[in-house]
Amino acid sequence: MAEVLLSAVLELLERANQQGIVISLREDELIIKFSRSKEIDPLLLANLKQHKTRLKEYLSGQLKPRGSEMEAGYIIQEGIRYYELAPVQRWWVDETRDTILKKNQNGLFCFKITGAGFSPAVLQQTVLHIAQRHESLRSAFRKIGDKNYLWILPAEETLFKIEYNDLRTMPDTVRSEMLEEIMSRQIDFDLNTGPLFATKLYQTGETEYYFSIHMHHVVYDSWSFDVLRHDLFTAYLFYSGGRTPVLPPMKFQYKEYMSLMNRHIKKNGEAHKAYWENRFPHLPEDLVIPGVKPGMIGSEKHCYDARKLSAFLSREVIEQLHLIASKHQTGLFVVIQVLFKLYLRKITGQEDIVIGLQGFGRDILMDAEDQIGVYATTSVIRTIFSGEESLAATIEKVKLSNADMHTYSATTLLETMQSKVPPPDNRIGRFTKVLLDYLDSNGFFTRNENTTSDTPQVADMDIVPLSELPKKFVINTDMKCFFMYINNQMDFKIIYNADMYEEPVITSFVDGLRNFMQTTVENFSA
Repeated sequence: MAEVLLSAVLELLERANQQGIVISLREDELIIKFSRSKEIDPLLLANLKQHKTRLKEYLSGQLKPRGSEMEAGYIIQEGIRYYELAPVQRWWVDETRDTILKKNQNGLFCFKITGAGFSPAVLQQTVLHIAQRHESLRSAFRKIGDKNYLWILPAEETLFKIEYNDLRTMPDTVRSEMLEEIMSRQIDFDLNTGPLFATKLYQTGETEYYFSIHMHHVVYDSWSFDVLRHDLFTAYLFYSGGRTPVLPPMKFQYKEYMSLMNRHIKKNGEAHKAYWENRFPHLPEDLVIPGVKPGMIGSEKHCYDARKLSAFLSREVIEQLHLIASKHQTGLFVVIQVLFKLYLRKITGQEDIVIGLQGFGRDILMDAEDQIGVYATTSVIRTIFSGEESLAATIEKVKLSNADMHTYSATTLLETMQSKVPPPDNRIGRFTKVLLDYLDSNGFFTRNENTTSDTPQVADMDIVPLSELPKKFVINTDMKCFFMYINNQMDFKIIYNADMYEEPVITSFVDGLRNFMQTTVENFSA
């Protein structure tokens, strides 16, 4: 009987996964989440609710096949276990990757800590605890034969000792300049030896410190930083009170995630690739935004210190966006994609429009929200226009593209297109000149602000994230566009490659997009 129930639950979870539904268990409460950009089969939702008890049993481990643990396969060399990498991790450790990009592939996160309650010794204890909790922070990568593998370092204090620097005797101006310089300096991590996680503490006063965290991009993405921040300072709060940290147990580790991804690809990859090749047999032309600097089309030059511009959409436009989404039974993000693509078609004159979508990538696994690692993915939405098409027709096209992106994920459209182009023309950014991202405070495309985004505070000390510190980073696309729908306001930000475009060109792009969206939705209401 148990095997029959298990089979039914696994089949139900597989159907949910195919539709991009994430199911998790939090404190004995079943949580079902899905993207607001996707239309979900109401019968499937009804079945999930009907089998709520069995799903909870499975997720809590009470219902499972005999001897089945989520265990990653491995090989053994000289007594060390090595685990196979998934595609995203292989990309970051590939020795042929662009050298400029590889030199700027680690993240830097800084905090200012003040107050008599702060203890460097407790912080050291906390860092070691977090390294023990997250195997990803203890990862290293080694090549065996023609393949790279992950291996896990021991959680020893010598490997994760905080580097301490006392700057109190320096003059204020010198200390400020030096602090800014060394806290923005890249670390040349050694992938072969690890660890790929380092911390530094700078004391600038009797009760004033600056704390920096460096991580190689192969073990973190933007979501991971919120997880790390939450776990780190929550554990510090426990240790500062003389207690052992109590954090929810990890359901799996980084190596298990990669193993599950590889199984998914092995099972579905060829069929998914065949689907994409059948639907899009020809490659698109490069998308060229008007106004690019002379001689920069096709250039591989990258920009340090990329520029940013911001704008807001009016409340009337937001209301019309909701109205359009409701009428066509889709999410707000799909409508934004449609308008964005129609605008690109208008200003470029191109009929085959490809944009990249950046996602957190955690909808493939259940209970992945507490993980540190590279889960973020870039997918593409490709729309081929044919003459004059109505807004309704374009919405249906883009809806289908979003559904296909979830259903045929083992081999993405981006991977299929890149595989047809020999190096170096298949470089990253070859088909994703423009990236689009969407954050919704009520949807799946944003972090859970109740669990990860807030920095826990400790009595007699203050912890302030220093996001305003200058960060130099590589932008390997023309532009990255972010729509953020929070508290019923729509904020639009664009980060652009200043090597490719002058600021007036991007200002004109932003103003044109905003006016185009307003005019289009007004015509829809009329």
